[in-house]
Amino acid sequence: MKKYLGFIFGLIVTGLFFSACNNDAIDDLQGVYGDMLICHSNEATVQPTTKLGKGIKSLNVNIKDAQGNDVTVNFGSSEWILPSATYEVSNKVANKTCVVKVNGEAMQSGGLDVTIYGGVYYFSGLFTNQAGKRVKLDYHGNLTFEVGVDDPEASGYTLTIAPTQIVDWSTGAPVVVNPNATKYIISIKNPAGQPAAHLEAVNANQLGNTDLAGEYTIQGNASEPWLMGNGYAFPQYNAIGGSYFVDEAGVAQYITAGKIIISTAKDAEGQDLFSFEGADLETQSGVDGAAGKGSFKIKFAAIAK
Repeated sequence: MKKYLGFIFGLIVTGLFFSACNNDAIDDLQGVYGDMLICHSNEATVQPTTKLGKGIKSLNVNIKDAQGNDVTVNFGSSEWILPSATYEVSNKVANKTCVVKVNGEAMQSGGLDVTIYGGVYYFSGLFTNQAGKRVKLDYHGNLTFEVGVDDPEASGYTLTIAPTQIVDWSTGAPVVVNPNATKYIISIKNPAGQPAAHLEAVNANQLGNTDLAGEYTIQGNASEPWLMGNGYAFPQYNAIGGSYFVDEAGVAQYITAGKIIISTAKDAEGQDLFSFEGADLETQSGVDGAAGKGSFKIKFAAIAK
């Protein structure tokens, strides 16, 4: 009986030993394993985000494991916070791709799955270097990304700005009304090349294009800075002109009263972009002269080339 109990006890101890070895083998499955480098980690640092242009950002994460391996991943994303997705390894950061370096060496192929569960990030990636050696990455942990502001992008609208003297023709001969001010005729076209607006802004002489930014009040016979010439529409008398915008129905609405705001911005390449906005403007229809009210907004128009 004692021999039988001893045999059973020996089996139990042996089983526990092998179980412990197997668990240790699984827990320690990192470092070089065959032709594969395996990196398990829950230690990562988010590096500053890099704006690449056209709304694409490089979200940069540095990961280190217990063996001292260093993995840098540059994720291409249109969002400021890294979203769940599968990112293909590339040699250039673009949307839904990633550049991966392991211990300073660039990976040539592979992919990386990013999952977010309960606010925790889970990375699972398999990469191959130029020599064909594989690297497996498993990471989980919290990552915090700083949300920034995207650079403005040209909308496809274009404009020209033509400075001209403010002249009164009522006497039949041109008379300069205010030699200390200039009328800046702003002609805007939509991405299809069709007229979108025509604005006659008055401001100081010899201003640069971006110096025209500000708020203008619509007024008849405008001749002082920060006024804008009104529009008028009397089709029955063939008298149509002045400032207008084209509404969603494609009808020119001539502006008789209200305020217009001009603002400027720069895109990632430093190009000047112009935006125009008017709300609750009093108007006359270019079709029949009917009075009405309307609003318009044109964003990020670029100077026509």
